[in-house]
Amino acid sequence: MRPGWDFRKRLTMGITALTGGSFLAFILVFSGFSYFALRHWVALNLATQAAGLAEALQAPLDFNNPQEAESALRAVAQNPHIVRAEVFDAARVGVAAFLKENGGDRSPMLWWPGDGIRFGKGRVEVSRTIRHGERVLGTVVLQSTEQGLYEVLWVILGICLGAAVPVFLLGLAVSRWLLGHLAKPILDLAAMAQAVSRDKDYSVRMERPFSGELGTLAAALNRMLAEIQERDLMLLTAKESLEGKVAERTEDLLALNAQLMLAKDSALEANRAKSAFIANMSHELRTPLNAILLYGELLRDDAREDGNEGAVQDLERIMTAGTHLLGLIDNILDISKIEAGRMTVHLEEIGIRDLLDRTGHLVTPLIGKNRNAYVVEVGAIPAAFLTDGKKVEQILCNLIGNAAKFTEDGQVRLRVDLADEPGFLDFEVRDTGIGMSPDQLDTVFQEFMQADSMTTRKYAGTGLGLTICRKFARLLGGEVRVVSEPGAGSTFTVKLPLHSTPLPEGQGALLEA
Repeated sequence: MRPGWDFRKRLTMGITALTGGSFLAFILVFSGFSYFALRHWVALNLATQAAGLAEALQAPLDFNNPQEAESALRAVAQNPHIVRAEVFDAARVGVAAFLKENGGDRSPMLWWPGDGIRFGKGRVEVSRTIRHGERVLGTVVLQSTEQGLYEVLWVILGICLGAAVPVFLLGLAVSRWLLGHLAKPILDLAAMAQAVSRDKDYSVRMERPFSGELGTLAAALNRMLAEIQERDLMLLTAKESLEGKVAERTEDLLALNAQLMLAKDSALEANRAKSAFIANMSHELRTPLNAILLYGELLRDDAREDGNEGAVQDLERIMTAGTHLLGLIDNILDISKIEAGRMTVHLEEIGIRDLLDRTGHLVTPLIGKNRNAYVVEVGAIPAAFLTDGKKVEQILCNLIGNAAKFTEDGQVRLRVDLADEPGFLDFEVRDTGIGMSPDQLDTVFQEFMQADSMTTRKYAGTGLGLTICRKFARLLGGEVRVVSEPGAGSTFTVKLPLHSTPLPEGQGALLEA
């Protein structure tokens, strides 16, 4: 369909329908008005004849002469539309009547008093009182058809319909004139808008000048297109600038990322070298220290036999410091082995009660040092489980020793039971010591971290024990969690599987707190 054809067709049909509808409404209204006006005219004409007939019937009714009254009635037969006439005396008795053949209502005509007009179906009836002075002599009633009225109406309708053709042609001419002076500018605007939307070319302008509101619309459309064109140009410039900046920034980020990757690789390589070095130095560090402790023990025994108590105390201080130093070295070596991925897991069936007995013997000196009570509770658990017994033993010793160190004249409780998760055991170590704040709980498993400087000076330690506990637990497929409140003690729970699965070789370095 050609552009604008739908609008042209609608406008033409609308104007034609409006013209035709208006003329049809005029015909209907005019016809109705004409019908009632002509009907009233017929009734008035019939009433005039009835009045003349009433004067002519005064003498026949006054002298009781029915023949003369009937002759007077026949005089109205000259009117082709009067089909029936009757005369009644004062006693309502019919005196004379007239009825045309094939016309008139043959049913008895009812007498009705007074002067008046009645309209029936296709009929008009008029009654007139016959008087002689003040005396009523009777009544005459005339009945006429509306045939003459319809004839006049058909003539009027014919004239109106004859005028419809030129009116219709006039409507077409008006519609063509409107299309030329009103629709054409609108269609031009619509065609330009459609072309702009299709081609995205905002450089086109409406060149044809229009007047009035259409001119204002065309000017506004031209301004809008100019603004869009300017905005597109600005956006294109900004896009090109942005793309250049993005490309430049991307190059910078790629270069920086490459540098960071190199730095990261260097740091990881240095860390692995450090961990490997420390792990390889295990024998070189432990052997001299063990020799020092052994010779210190021999010298202490000799001094005790010689009764030299001063030397015994000094040698015991040396051995205590050496033992403490050996523990620190062991912890550092364990962390280094885990980070280097060289920590091995030896799985075997471990009797749980034997494990608890060995742990109890190892922690008894630590428990008694601060006058604490040690309580062990065992739930409905299996007799043994598959794990690395040395590492589980070290985990428990670290946790119980940590609890005993921060508790004085209190209680350290170890409870073993099945975990809520099937296939796991819970080792719960609870103390009544100083507890920890929320800030301290956030860093409790970090390497070389103590609660604060005062705690470090008072309780000593490297801050590696809890870190090793968590790393060992994860190495065995478990986890360690803690809850604590200041002044209310702490509870560490170690969840370990009943059947541990060793990690693949080299994965120990991935165990991070």
